[in-house]
Amino acid sequence: MAEARITFHPERRGTGTLRLTETHWGYIVREASGAIGGAALAEAALRFFGLVLVLAAYGQWLLPAGLFPSDAVAAKVALSAALAWIGAGLYFFANRGFAHEIQVDTAKREFRFARRNGRGLTRVVRRLPFGVVESVFVRRGEAGWAQFFLRVQGVAAPLHLANGAERDLNLLHSRLCRDLKSPAERVEARLKDAEPRKVAVRARLRRSA
Repeated sequence: MAEARITFHPERRGTGTLRLTETHWGYIVREASGAIGGAALAEAALRFFGLVLVLAAYGQWLLPAGLFPSDAVAAKVALSAALAWIGAGLYFFANRGFAHEIQVDTAKREFRFARRNGRGLTRVVRRLPFGVVESVFVRRGEAGWAQFFLRVQGVAAPLHLANGAERDLNLLHSRLCRDLKSPAERVEARLKDAEPRKVAVRARLRRSA
């Protein structure tokens, strides 16, 4: 499948691209490097700010004791604990990643919705078996843009996956329609395509003398 220009975020519609990466178990649909600059920048900023707070928590103990009142030890301990707790929280929150990706596992027949951080580590936040997906469809929008949805069994509202150019979402739609078929359905489709076409042959009638 060719690279499709799609963005996951409606507020950034048209500014990013989506890339499809083939794997041994299926393929991954994610925003290309040019589309995740904001997420990567926010992740790096939070990680840096978290480290600064952790260093500040311990750095105040390196200052001369004369700069603080003699009865300020308890306050310094409380401040150190607060700064260290907030800094560590920001650091680990940033490491969870902000870039979205969809892992289409055709071997296990499931969707995995994950987040990827700047170090390339992914964290799966949701799994969805192929068997509960009733259909996939593209909803047309304005100026050639569209939305891509999954319809899940027992869920009234369809699951919104991505926004993008209609022609690109149609490519993704065709790929998923093929992959969502069960092995038996795939074999049946291949046999149907392999059936020889019946050719009508007209035989000339010979007149008897």
